[in-house]
Amino acid sequence: MLSNQNTFFTAGLEWEYKLIGTSNDCYDVHRELQNMGFDWTSTGPDGSAAPDAETIFAPMPVNENGIMSCALADIARLLEALESLGADCPVRVTGLGMHCHIGNRLVTMDPAEYWEASKRAFAEGSGNRRYFRPDTNDMTDVMSLALVKDVVQRYADHQGDIDAILAPSRREGRSEARYCHSIRPVGFHGHYRDQFEAATNINRMSAILGSLGQCEKYSAINLEHWSTKNTIEFRQHQGTLELAKMNKWVGLLVTMFQHSDRTRLRYPTLETVSTPEMPHRPTTKIGVAWALCRRAGGAHVQEIMAATGWDATTVRARVSEWRSAHDERAVITHTQQSYGARYGSTNGAYDQCGFEIPETYQRGEAGDVELLPANRAGVTSIWGSVADDAFEYFAARRQALSR
Repeated sequence: MLSNQNTFFTAGLEWEYKLIGTSNDCYDVHRELQNMGFDWTSTGPDGSAAPDAETIFAPMPVNENGIMSCALADIARLLEALESLGADCPVRVTGLGMHCHIGNRLVTMDPAEYWEASKRAFAEGSGNRRYFRPDTNDMTDVMSLALVKDVVQRYADHQGDIDAILAPSRREGRSEARYCHSIRPVGFHGHYRDQFEAATNINRMSAILGSLGQCEKYSAINLEHWSTKNTIEFRQHQGTLELAKMNKWVGLLVTMFQHSDRTRLRYPTLETVSTPEMPHRPTTKIGVAWALCRRAGGAHVQEIMAATGWDATTVRARVSEWRSAHDERAVITHTQQSYGARYGSTNGAYDQCGFEIPETYQRGEAGDVELLPANRAGVTSIWGSVADDAFEYFAARRQALSR
């Protein structure tokens, strides 16, 4: 399992908006924000027709509730500053989007420390959007292909539910949907399902998503930044400067990853286990036997008998006790063949078989991360594992947008 109480997701948001009732342009907004102390932001032109400006800022720690508390106040202040400079997302302007980048590795450091380091790195980049990357030991492994595929396919299979909670302009067939085209064909019931599931790398998955619309960039889920920004981009949400909407959307995306990770995937359980250096009093017979067996190559039965005064039956009984107390794999049996002898050649001397206690051994199941069988996997619904308050929020949103 990738996500747990000791890890958190990261997210970067891109806000597109109009500048209303002001003579400011995007470059003015950038300068003003810097002067206000928001040096961890970058504002410029978006490149498309509708937005007057786009603001990007340092990646932040997020969880199933949205933006984590250590960053929430900073984001709220930034939104207030933007609104004071004329930023707005009017409903009548349909070409505005809010893109969310979810990091493809979870972070294990303290969230508040991460947020401060993220802001500091972005500011030190002097407008070049330098993103903070924790040390390897402060991050989990990169998400598995199986996890990314499952989230993408669940989104695709239930994109109608996604459409229902977002602005009509961002839905399939609408004017602005070309910037976040539908990915329904890769869903569990789509025409491209087999191709997508057979993909063996992110580039192939990205190409399939891109083939469904104008290009890879304008897919509702965009994998183009997997290796550059180390993110998965979700592009379908409409432009907004409302903190509540941001929180709920980010929280929903995080929950989709958590649900797939915790209820729909089988992870290899192989782990390296260390045997105790000395679990007994060293001067006892069993302590002496343990020390002999834990050295490289172990000890043959005759050597253990000579050192302890035990007979062969007692040696085997103590070994059985070790296996019961530790693990079957904690004691290796060396047979006559492993000593290069044939069966029956010992003549009862017990010097052609023995036991070894390795310093470490592996326990569990090897293999790749894979989807659980349908009868054991959690539901595919985008509402899987979503908290009641979040579900009620989106239910109300769906109802309001249906009028």
